[in-house]
Amino acid sequence: MKIKVLGSGSGCASCNNLYEETLKAVKNMGKDYEVEYITDMKVMLELGIIAPPALMINEKILSQGKSLKAKDIEKLLNNV
Repeated sequence: MKIKVLGSGSGCASCNNLYEETLKAVKNMGKDYEVEYITDMKVMLELGIIAPPALMINEKILSQGKSLKAKDIEKLLNNV
């Protein structure tokens, strides 16, 4: 499973929080999923992200514009 967190990087607390919560969710699940943090605005626009932070799983946008907690991310991962 390939997970992408997309955000504006060091200047966005919500973006950084989503990345950290995603890492926590993966760890809690005992999985070794690849988690990539993308901060390049050009890449985000190419992927259709208009409201960071965003969470993509297997190239599908599952969340935009909000930071999720680890338990919510775990639910998304279990339903993919």
